[in-house]
Amino acid sequence: MKIYAFPSASLSNIWAGVGAGKWAVSKSDHDAVNKRRKTLAGEMPVGSFGILYLSGQGLTVPFVVTSEPNYVDAESKVWPEDWYLSFDIKPLGNPSKIMSRADALAKLPSIARNGLKTVDDLIFTKGVQTFVPSEIADDDWSALIKELAI
Repeated sequence: MKIYAFPSASLSNIWAGVGAGKWAVSKSDHDAVNKRRKTLAGEMPVGSFGILYLSGQGLTVPFVVTSEPNYVDAESKVWPEDWYLSFDIKPLGNPSKIMSRADALAKLPSIARNGLKTVDDLIFTKGVQTFVPSEIADDDWSALIKELAI
């Protein structure tokens, strides 16, 4: 199955997004990156599964995508700064639960099964990979839901 991971350097930004039922991305200083994100965002179907990633800490808040991205307007009401390509989400948890990178290594079945060394080998968590889906097994999604859903 496909899963979209979205990183955030700020736990407060994750709480704000979960509370608003929205997610979005920061604007890059590079036009080519923004163009690529816009193209990739258009390939993320409504009903897709996603997960938020607190940078350097771990995975948190699995969700379901419930709208197409907004290509026109910046989102200026949820976060202190403008974010772009906003889309609605149905959070399946909240940021009070975080699966650390070490726990993910131990608890995500595909990591051991495939001899992977890091979470990033399974789930694309870097900002440059925004809107790029990762392919995970159903038992990985089950483990994420078991650990992070409320």
